[in-house]
Amino acid sequence: MIGNRQQQTHTRELKAGTPHHIEQSCEFVFIDQGQDLDIRVGNSRLSGRRAGDFARFDKPVDVVEIMSPYDQVVKLVLGFGEFSRLIVSGELNVSQYIQTRGNGQALSMPFDLTKTVGQLSLGEQFYAAGSQIQLISSGVQPGQRASFYFRGNWYAFDGDGNGAYSLYQFNERSTGIDATHALDKTGVTFGFGGVKGAAASPSGVVVFRHYRDLYMFRVGEYAVNRVASNAFTYLSGHGGYYLDGKYYFLDSEVDAPEPNGAIVVFDLDGGTVDRIAIPYSPPSENNNMIFLRGNLLYIGNGSFYATYDPTAVQFEEYLGSVPGLQVGGVSGSGMAFNADGTIYCKGWVSGPGYTLNYIDDLTTYGEIYSQDGADIGTRKTAFLMSPVDHFPENGGHIVTGPVIEAVLRTLGDYNTDNYQDYLTAVRFNDGSVTRTVGSGTQSYSLRGINAEKLPIFLESEITLTMLPEFFDQ
Repeated sequence: MIGNRQQQTHTRELKAGTPHHIEQSCEFVFIDQGQDLDIRVGNSRLSGRRAGDFARFDKPVDVVEIMSPYDQVVKLVLGFGEFSRLIVSGELNVSQYIQTRGNGQALSMPFDLTKTVGQLSLGEQFYAAGSQIQLISSGVQPGQRASFYFRGNWYAFDGDGNGAYSLYQFNERSTGIDATHALDKTGVTFGFGGVKGAAASPSGVVVFRHYRDLYMFRVGEYAVNRVASNAFTYLSGHGGYYLDGKYYFLDSEVDAPEPNGAIVVFDLDGGTVDRIAIPYSPPSENNNMIFLRGNLLYIGNGSFYATYDPTAVQFEEYLGSVPGLQVGGVSGSGMAFNADGTIYCKGWVSGPGYTLNYIDDLTTYGEIYSQDGADIGTRKTAFLMSPVDHFPENGGHIVTGPVIEAVLRTLGDYNTDNYQDYLTAVRFNDGSVTRTVGSGTQSYSLRGINAEKLPIFLESEITLTMLPEFFDQ
């Protein structure tokens, strides 16, 4: 606390949603640093206050309460008499906040994230479009071909046509099923038919279609509830996707009154179901699958496709045949893509289970793993997607390239395009010593430091100091 006898400055580290009390007699408060603050004096409350705001009370008070909706460091001036900003602007202001290139001043403090990182392979590798990565054989019963992607794993339905379902978990590095989750259907009765499509929100809320109804559960809990009855007119239409608070499914059937089918849009918060007629029809077979790639929904039959922009709420164009999406034989099948749209999971009608395939030609330059300490059970892998320099050293390799970007991709479905604007320090071993390269009160991007120029020894421990906003993109 600094200042003079009548006016004093207080710096406080606030925790989200936790009231903090400043005990000082005063008749005004000035916010020098802080955002979205609630200030309470007696029965009076000032909401949404930020740096530069000034408030004078009707009479002196002894305690001022402040609260923030998120973690942040704030600075307030409390006192009596005439307020002069010279008292504030004349101070030496050592800010703990981080300045970024694209997002201005960050509202949260950075934190440390430590992983043990090693290489599985180094060198250029080409994968042709459509090439199969893995076959997940699960003894799939007829009618069960729905899958969805969530935080690095696919989840695929299996079971009999009456709904005795299990949920299988696997990823592109699995040699089989990694985990099996039983759905809790207490109080829920499924009718005829199987699961046609499913989609997961970023928080793990899954909505799936069975027959003409929609159901939901949460990843990790698996208790099923019906959320919409008779949402579908027809019995076909496979796949599903979540985007911006809504779940998208396909409703179609050969020789139906709507020969092209319709998109069914479900808003879980509002409980509403909308129906959008499809103006295009592929030759020889009806539309029977839907999936998201990029920001567009693809509707087609495994050979021919149209696209729909759910943000603009309009169909874009009829694409016809699309190279890399000639998957064919999709009647009774659904497709689910990974986060970056490079790999899809597909359930086969007459095959033994699910396959994972590359959608486009893909060139990689190695593969790394990331795990917690020596715990192999926590290991996740990611490709190096741009060229690297590497050479052997002390039983490992010194690697210069997109190592940190790949580590961040092992953490989940996060946008790593501008990750260096959220990075403030890297602690790593360069093959000789452990050192830290920090960017002070600016992000790597703003400071002009390139993390992909750091010579990182693999296997070793890496600590990243990151702004938490990276994980909220």
